[in-house]
Amino acid sequence: MSGLQCHKRLHLESYAHDLMPAIDRFTQSLLDTGAAVGALARSRFPGGVRIDDDHLHHEVAEERTRLALADPTVPAIYEAAFTWDDVRVRADVLVRVSGEVFDLVEVKSTTGPKLEHEWDVAVQLAVLEGAGVRVRCAFLMHLDRSYVYPGGDYDLRRLFACVDLTEAARGRQREVRGRLDAMRAMLWSDEPPAIEVGAHCERPHTCLFFDRCHDGLPLDPLLRLPKGRGLRERLAAAGIDGFDDIPLDFPGLSLHQRRALETIRSGERFCDPAIREVLAGVVFPVHFIDFETIMPALPLHPGTRPYDTIPVQWSDHVLHEDGRIAHCEYLYDGHGDPRRPFVESLLAVLGNEGTIVVYSSYEATRLADLAAWLPDVADEIARVQPRILDLHAAIRLHVYDQAFNGSFSLKSVLPALVPSLGYGDLAIRDGGLASLALLEVMAPKTHAERRAELRRQLLAYCKRDTEALVRVFQLLR
Repeated sequence: MSGLQCHKRLHLESYAHDLMPAIDRFTQSLLDTGAAVGALARSRFPGGVRIDDDHLHHEVAEERTRLALADPTVPAIYEAAFTWDDVRVRADVLVRVSGEVFDLVEVKSTTGPKLEHEWDVAVQLAVLEGAGVRVRCAFLMHLDRSYVYPGGDYDLRRLFACVDLTEAARGRQREVRGRLDAMRAMLWSDEPPAIEVGAHCERPHTCLFFDRCHDGLPLDPLLRLPKGRGLRERLAAAGIDGFDDIPLDFPGLSLHQRRALETIRSGERFCDPAIREVLAGVVFPVHFIDFETIMPALPLHPGTRPYDTIPVQWSDHVLHEDGRIAHCEYLYDGHGDPRRPFVESLLAVLGNEGTIVVYSSYEATRLADLAAWLPDVADEIARVQPRILDLHAAIRLHVYDQAFNGSFSLKSVLPALVPSLGYGDLAIRDGGLASLALLEVMAPKTHAERRAELRRQLLAYCKRDTEALVRVFQLLR
């Protein structure tokens, strides 16, 4: 699978382990999620035999797999090990259909099939059949977003959906063999192949060697434009090679790209005076709010679905007409369902007056979710929604600074507009790490001292987000 993305990646993974970066917390969380989903998926096929998952002893695992295959009383095999043509695989689940005929089930923690999943299943099918296993069908099992968790034990037949990839996997068999031959030939070389960086560095996943391959390279100038990477083919088709040669009236430019190009060339920030009119219309006291959330793959609370976004924390900076600023905050401290205490504490602080400033539609969407989950507070939430002003939308429409570097995220806008305020002094600096920390805070097994430290870090991060909103608002107003 690494070789399908990039031969250079495969070569480095094979021969340059010392260059591989340590797994970060976010990547580890994805691995842990996949492991948890896989373990639960095995329960969908009870009574099976699990092959030892020690990948350093593949031959031992193969022998145990052969014994399980030969035992007609074994209904399923988990993590079955096979080798064919020097390619090793571990099949998530082999389900015995009858006698020596099996179904192959590949489990993913996603909510639907992707192109790389077809390749994954195709490689496994090639190895299994090459090793003499009779496979009737090859399935992808994934989480089903339509499943609403009622509480209690999961209904595994509804939590998981199965997609039949047999035809797609069989249709790729010739290409699988050709790709494997090409990878094997490449791996005979002592040096990694000379492959230029490009879109493949991040598709379908960011390569472990991304920083190594990009180190010392000049920044792609098109990345200084909003969604600039998508311009490359259109510019090439028009015979435009250099960033400085892009005409302002090029028909492929969006309004935001054209404005960014003008700003970069002039060196002066674009700020449409109309933004002052937009912000002058606020009603005091003005609330600047930000939410932090979790997205559990396996639903934790009744009425939720896989990967539903659950609000757990909020921060509110309140700007009064005389310039006074107050701050309120909330972080759920229990181990149960955070939704009701979250929204009730927020509604109490927001009251009935004042504009509510957010950055993007994220908070409004979460409030709509809460209204659907908790109908008894839906009317109160409905009265809050019209008070919301999206500062992100206002900036996209009226402001651009070349220091945005093509992005309108708050992490890009803040240092450009308010250089004195940033996130560098915080232990948690982005929403992804905040979500992981929230899950750890809510986990019953987390030690009290660790929970207290994470709470301090989370409160500081969320507070910084709403402080940033205030500072950007004051500057633009």
